[in-house]
Amino acid sequence: MPATYIAAFRAPPAVAGGWSALVQRYPNILAIDVGEILHQVQGIMDRVARANRIRLSVHARRWPAWCWQAAIASTQDERNFDAAVLRTLGASRRQLQGAQIAEFLLLGALAGLVAAAGATALGWALADRVFNIPFAGNPFIWPYGIGGGALAVTIAGWLGTDRPVRQPPLAVLRQLG
Repeated sequence: MPATYIAAFRAPPAVAGGWSALVQRYPNILAIDVGEILHQVQGIMDRVARANRIRLSVHARRWPAWCWQAAIASTQDERNFDAAVLRTLGASRRQLQGAQIAEFLLLGALAGLVAAAGATALGWALADRVFNIPFAGNPFIWPYGIGGGALAVTIAGWLGTDRPVRQPPLAVLRQLG
């Protein structure tokens, strides 16, 4: 009966290149260098990750509202389901809208707080370490950062999640079903 045997082993890098002589002598042997395949796959993944980072950084600088919209849209199905279930259990549209607005206000304020803290830390580092000048922080960065973040995220979130609140719960559940 014909038989096929499969073996796998790890060869030291010095031996890995000498498989061509073995394959030429025994043509029924198939030698696959998995390390080289993994190296090529890793290179492709690195190029794709680099391209995504560049694409996202360009989009984040030009269209930050679209980035927020994309982040909100990534959880859209879960939000739609939650809204439909809460509507089925008796929550009013106004209650759902209030909860969503409060959530987006809090998320935006937190994002603005982190942005203001980062801007202040970067300003201090540049002033103190690079330019050797005394740091004079801008006191308006905190209210502008927190208020602007809260307003921008609330508007972007409201535009992305207003539709399920206006639809009947059964229609939303059928769409998700």
